[in-house]
Amino acid sequence: MSEALASLGPGLAYSRLLRLATGPEVAIPSMQVECDLCQSWRMVDPRIFEFTLRPEAQWHPVPPVNGRQVTAQDVVFSYQRLSTPGWPNAGLVHGVEGWTAVDERTVRVVLQHPDADFLRSLADGHAKIVAPEVVQQYGDLKEAPVVGTGPWVWEGKPAVGDSSFVASSAYFEPGVPGVQRLVIRVMPDTQTIFAALATGAVDVGRVEAGRWDTLKGLGVKSVVAPRMGTGALLALSAALEERVRVAFFLSLDPWRSLEDVWGGQGIVGLGAPVAQSDWLLSREEMGRSFNQPERARGMLAEVAGGGPPPLELLVADFGEPYLAYGEAVREQLARTGFHVRLQVVNRREYAERVWGRRDFQAVIGAVPPASTTNGFLLSMLHSQGQWSITGHGYQRLDQLVEEQAAEYDQARRGELVREVQSFVLDRGLLFMPAVSVERWAFWPQVGGFYPNLAGSEYSFWARVRVAG
Repeated sequence: MSEALASLGPGLAYSRLLRLATGPEVAIPSMQVECDLCQSWRMVDPRIFEFTLRPEAQWHPVPPVNGRQVTAQDVVFSYQRLSTPGWPNAGLVHGVEGWTAVDERTVRVVLQHPDADFLRSLADGHAKIVAPEVVQQYGDLKEAPVVGTGPWVWEGKPAVGDSSFVASSAYFEPGVPGVQRLVIRVMPDTQTIFAALATGAVDVGRVEAGRWDTLKGLGVKSVVAPRMGTGALLALSAALEERVRVAFFLSLDPWRSLEDVWGGQGIVGLGAPVAQSDWLLSREEMGRSFNQPERARGMLAEVAGGGPPPLELLVADFGEPYLAYGEAVREQLARTGFHVRLQVVNRREYAERVWGRRDFQAVIGAVPPASTTNGFLLSMLHSQGQWSITGHGYQRLDQLVEEQAAEYDQARRGELVREVQSFVLDRGLLFMPAVSVERWAFWPQVGGFYPNLAGSEYSFWARVRVAG
């Protein structure tokens, strides 16, 4: 199921075993998990989890399921189906050794090894619980009726690409959803969305940075939600001397570039998805690695040969902001003595050279999306990771990444993740100058709108209220 279908289409009708918390009390970014279909869960040991289902959870009153109670067998069936080899989201449960329905309301999961992100994988918006009867009768879900257990019952498509939902009278959470009908409208471009918001034809919509000032003047409110693990990446090859890499970072002012190039739409940081916002380094902490030109010049003077080697900065053409950022980086580096040649490559060549062959000295481009902390750190920063493009050989960094991956204590894991970020920045390996964010605009009559976009989350739509 695609991102759009999972979190803005028929997928809204389905529940998961767990979900990500949303609301005014949740500091974003966050991947704090809470029960969805489960009533509770417990960790028997670091490899075994047991989940107790809500007794009041029911399927929608749609054939062939017809409103029966949700069972542990439904959950086991759904996750075994999700883990089908070759399926696009099978990676969410790749570390599971086995699923067992202990009784009608208890599910036992045995992991191959401890995984501190396991619960967050179950809360991903693609890890939906589906009815066995539907799959057995129709073969797949493409042409099957939409039968879920969530707060919304899917009514169909009132227009091409749109989705219409009505509140489920049998949903197990009192007062949820907050409105009786939800219509997701698919629009062809950002100008159409802007016009629909400006005229009040829609209540909520995603808006580009350049159009926000006009909407703000109309009295429209907005909220900015990050998409950690996505956005622009700047990486240096570990083949470069460490002092050169550190001086490279010290020459940059990423916060000025964020304003000048990205219009302030983004976050400067390592970019890893995190369970809690306090796992991220503060701007002051990150500032030790950036915007110190005099220190950069001093370090370059110590490099063998009396200065830095000529550098090639590879810039992938993912749009005008990436190209503009390449020029900004080149200019900032020139002020501290770097001699940089800029080379623009298309997306295919970027993938082949950088992610395939690691053939670069310095590169700016898009990062492969990651939805969990381990999905980012193990693949991007561990020396043996699939997307570990820097080619580093730091054993301490590998140890930190491995230790946090199996650390269930949230406070301790946060400390380890923060240490990983500091290690990477202090050695000039990589960072994200613009972690992606989305600005969602809404009219004042809309209340309770607190989007959490991590892990394709969508449960926040059920908590929206509209006055009058």
